[in-house]
Amino acid sequence: MKILIVTPIFPPQIGGPATYTFDLAKRLAGKHELTIVTFGVKPKKVEAVKIMAVPLHNEFFGTIRRQTALASAIGKEARRNDVIYTQGAVVVGFASALIAKLTGKPLILKFVGDEVWEEAHRKGMTNLKLEEFLGASRKPLFFLVAQWLQKQSLKTAKKIVVPSVYLKNIVTKFYGIEESKIEVINNAVEIQRPKRITQSKRTIILSSGRLVPHKRFGLLISAFNDLLKRVPKDLAKTLELQIIGDGNATKELLEMINTLNLSKKVKLVGRLERETYLQRLRMVKIFVLVSSYEGLSHAIIEAMLSEVPVVASDIPGNREVIEHEKTGLLTKTATEDLSDAIKRMLTDEELTKQIKLNAKRNAQQRFGWRTNIERLVHLLREESSSA
Repeated sequence: MKILIVTPIFPPQIGGPATYTFDLAKRLAGKHELTIVTFGVKPKKVEAVKIMAVPLHNEFFGTIRRQTALASAIGKEARRNDVIYTQGAVVVGFASALIAKLTGKPLILKFVGDEVWEEAHRKGMTNLKLEEFLGASRKPLFFLVAQWLQKQSLKTAKKIVVPSVYLKNIVTKFYGIEESKIEVINNAVEIQRPKRITQSKRTIILSSGRLVPHKRFGLLISAFNDLLKRVPKDLAKTLELQIIGDGNATKELLEMINTLNLSKKVKLVGRLERETYLQRLRMVKIFVLVSSYEGLSHAIIEAMLSEVPVVASDIPGNREVIEHEKTGLLTKTATEDLSDAIKRMLTDEELTKQIKLNAKRNAQQRFGWRTNIERLVHLLREESSSA
């Protein structure tokens, strides 16, 4: 089968679509003929895979130039491929949908989150939760247009792949897409066998993600400050909170840390390369994620596979990964509730031991590449043969 994969980013760039597409390409190469179209300059090479890089134009009218160049590259490659598999419904989705219509090639669209809402949140233009934002009739014109483009991409796709039932419900409820078009295929996450790690003398609580409002790192810092007052003094002395990632909330979080006099206890580490991050993850005591929204969190699954117990916000996407008190702890996100959950994971050794064992086994069974690729290839072949 000849597969054209379209992605907004690809290694050495960092991010979910980049990691996923690179790992997928390595596993499909040699078994299928692959072409990848991506934004960038010097994408990382994958043996037996053709990779076309579309330059990023940042000057005036840069978006128009980028999308025109992207559509041209997709159009050039689509004619010789059997199916188009696109990562996202807006940045690369609309151009893919347009070319799919013009060439008659089937489009399979991967939807891992609402790009319009995420952009609005990133720019500080909304504080609404995802469902509230999608249901609101009054939005800035830019977001109304972007939402319309996203809907057109979803309607054009022959099939839509989502990693969770929660996202399937979002697509059906707010974009009017029939359920029969949507396939739930869990994200595939695998990590290499860990090297021997020297355990830190500190008791490290780790969190990661873009420093944006819906990740609620400010809430985590508040809960950590509360935790320091509620655990034994000898434990409090060793506790440290590390937050991995960067984003536009960095300045605000640093101010909060200084105001609470936590500069020696809370570290904003910044962005790390994946292997460096995974190595650090294996050194920590607990992983905490308190987002108000997650489609299906790679970070939680990576922690489970690394035998690091997880405390996470009790939201739909996280409930599909964590079974409360068996593979992790789900918590309400009032400061005291979060502090209580972290304290419990730190101090209840028997619970923590069972959670680590259960979580790793569960993650290996549910989120491996073998099942993911079998289901994905079957879907791509089915749609390409019926085109």
